[in-house]
Amino acid sequence: MTPTDSPPTPTTPITPLPAPPGRYYRPTETEALGDAIAELSARIQAATYELLVMIHHFDERGGWAPGGTTCAHWLNWRTGLALGAAPSPTRRCGPSPA
Repeated sequence: MTPTDSPPTPTTPITPLPAPPGRYYRPTETEALGDAIAELSARIQAATYELLVMIHHFDERGGWAPGGTTCAHWLNWRTGLALGAAPSPTRRCGPSPA
């Protein structure tokens, strides 16, 4: 191909995948939905990080002592976080064993 030649054009147009029967999705609406999912996911991850940092500081200060036997028990009592799941954030944020 020389510099004056134009690029080849496809012989068949590229079409998006069809929507399920009985439905029609506009590509821009689907892209907007995908963007909203990604944005919400980023906000959830940021909020989860903030929550873990707060739990870490709360645990360090022993804030759970008046109402629970452990930080995990306090989280279960105060927030409804499942007791089996509650130790996980405190293990990640708590001080490392010496």
